[in-house]
Amino acid sequence: MTLVFTMLSASVDGYVSGRGARAGHGLGDGFRIFDWLNDPGSPNRAVIEYDSVRTGAVVSGRNTYEHADRWGGGSMQPGAPLFVISRDPIPDAAQGQTVVTDGLASAIRKATAVASEAGRDVKVAAGATTTEALRLGLLDEIVIDLVPVLLGGGIPFFRGLPDAIELECTSVAANPGGHAPDLPRRQVTSPSDGGLGRTERIMTMRLTTTTNVSVDGVMQGLGGPDEDRSEGFDRGGWAIPLVDAAAEEYLNRVYGSATAFLFGRRTYEIFAGSWGAVADPRANPVADALNNRPKYVASASLTDPGWAGTTVLRDDVAAAVRDLKERRDGDLLVPGSGRLVRWLLACGLVDQIDLLTYPVVIGQGTRLFPASGPDIALELISSRTTSRGITIQTYMPAGRPQYATGSVEDWE
Repeated sequence: MTLVFTMLSASVDGYVSGRGARAGHGLGDGFRIFDWLNDPGSPNRAVIEYDSVRTGAVVSGRNTYEHADRWGGGSMQPGAPLFVISRDPIPDAAQGQTVVTDGLASAIRKATAVASEAGRDVKVAAGATTTEALRLGLLDEIVIDLVPVLLGGGIPFFRGLPDAIELECTSVAANPGGHAPDLPRRQVTSPSDGGLGRTERIMTMRLTTTTNVSVDGVMQGLGGPDEDRSEGFDRGGWAIPLVDAAAEEYLNRVYGSATAFLFGRRTYEIFAGSWGAVADPRANPVADALNNRPKYVASASLTDPGWAGTTVLRDDVAAAVRDLKERRDGDLLVPGSGRLVRWLLACGLVDQIDLLTYPVVIGQGTRLFPASGPDIALELISSRTTSRGITIQTYMPAGRPQYATGSVEDWE
């Protein structure tokens, strides 16, 4: 029977990539993971050999495919056919590489047909594709190689799962060629039906931004005409008429599952004056979460926050946010707070971006991203549209964007 598996090499603190990951430097400072596994003179090479012997075909997202050379991998799996999921053709796809335009399930079916002929298994390459395969129930097995290094930050594995998934541990084995200081622990798990829990959970708080914007990117004054009239803005209240049951359910779930909240000062004051003044917070999941869970405000001038459960982050906000992420588990949710979101992105502190785009053009007001700023590539994790046309998209930051270096004719 051909199995569909993924194989993750991660630091002991749960990161598959270190800080500073970007185009041209896909592992950031996580090259210690790669070097440890790939040192030709090390017995740790048994990990790579296990992967090579088992794999009969590989399924990858386009982003992972395009960064494979930069990670030092060259061919993602020498000798194994590669199925790349992409909405657009890949003009320079090599022999043995198949571009699949009709989704992950189709790619896995095609890869399984090929791998089964060789009596081998299908590997789903790490990244957002692995998370999506796990979410859809398409993975049979997860292999985790823990590398004896602490990266202290970076990209954790399995980001963006909407619900907890119980895993059954089927074996834990030492690398047979390793020795004590360099010994990896291989944990093989299989997703099981229902339930709650994880076989292994590294404590790290995921920082997620959730932002409501118009089609032209405006985020100001969405909740009411007087919510935010700064800079003469007089078109407030544009979001509420478009909120339908699906959008409301989504927001209730996102806020209700947050462990803590992080605000810029302006958004904090708006929320404190509205959600903080709700007579019975228990009657609304958003109000209940906001009033009863820890709140943090990045502000150098706020001295006396009136909302109970609020902590002001004044000095070295970046260090304070990193400390929060490393000390706790769960989700640190950043509602609105456009200026803070841009700063967090520039500092590499954002793990996930939830963007709700409303089918309306406002034509004035503060935008999430202004006319100039840092450039950031995004990897789409999920996307759906509600009955009233609100698109709900989840992204992960993916380093710097790639830019064409030739003319339009070079792409034809």
